[in-house]
Amino acid sequence: MEYSRTVAATGSFDLPQDFMKWHPTAHHDDDLEGLWKKFMEREFEQMLLFYVWGHSFEFDRNHNWEKIGNFCRMAGGREDVWYATNIEILDYVQAARSLRFSRNRKMVYNPSAQDVWISVDREPVRIAAGEFRKL
Repeated sequence: MEYSRTVAATGSFDLPQDFMKWHPTAHHDDDLEGLWKKFMEREFEQMLLFYVWGHSFEFDRNHNWEKIGNFCRMAGGREDVWYATNIEILDYVQAARSLRFSRNRKMVYNPSAQDVWISVDREPVRIAAGEFRKL
């Protein structure tokens, strides 16, 4: 097992510290529109995660297909948002956490097989898989 999601919606956008106790941001029946607006107002100086959980059978039971549809129209199709599966998120976070920086933070090495993006002087910088790079 690589990860396990809880049902303890936090309302926050923090990455999980322990992927075996992965707390979502919200259930799909929560105030997704309000949370999304709050999410989009945040400064992206660190990786943020908006994680919605739920079960498809609940849409029929709770008669809230319109609610999730409205949220998807609002949050979907953005070029500045990465839409990912749980395992894609886990793999990326593990790759990002495996970056090795020099003591003065002027060099970085990416030992993983996945490209990782970091912020350098508030600009996005791609650190390719296996790359050693001066910053």
